[in-house]
Amino acid sequence: MEVPPAAPAKPMQALGRAPGDAPHKGSDLRFDPLGNRISRADRWSNDQFEWEAPVLPSSDLPPPPRAQVASGPFASRLLAVFEDRPEAVDRLCAAAEARAAVRGEEELLRELRAEVSRIAWRSRTLPELQRERLRMIAQDSLQPAAWRAAAGLLLDFFVSGGK
Repeated sequence: MEVPPAAPAKPMQALGRAPGDAPHKGSDLRFDPLGNRISRADRWSNDQFEWEAPVLPSSDLPPPPRAQVASGPFASRLLAVFEDRPEAVDRLCAAAEARAAVRGEEELLRELRAEVSRIAWRSRTLPELQRERLRMIAQDSLQPAAWRAAAGLLLDFFVSGGK
């Protein structure tokens, strides 16, 4: 079986630009016969090398909007108290006890104080049944210390006006 002879490679002709196609910044794009781009002569010169200006957004854009402050670990429990759910105070106190067990009572009180001082809770008043349940917990020496501390802080803030 005979293999047909291979024809010699024909070099490409130099490519030119289309009539309406302008070169970048006055530079002349040239290509070799194989189609590879030929670098400009001043490409490696430190004095004449030019970067293309980056495309940046307009400086007259408005600043990005500020993000809302993330709710704390007691936000949903506190919302349930204000919605007057019967189990809400006990769940909030249980969450406070768990937080105190993990992080300590000082950290619990700091986080709870930070949560109740948010603007969202400032104009709220505790429902009567929730207020009475918090008073019972705060005065009951049989309750865990974290329960009494959380109940006392809520009463001080929302009833006594510790805002």
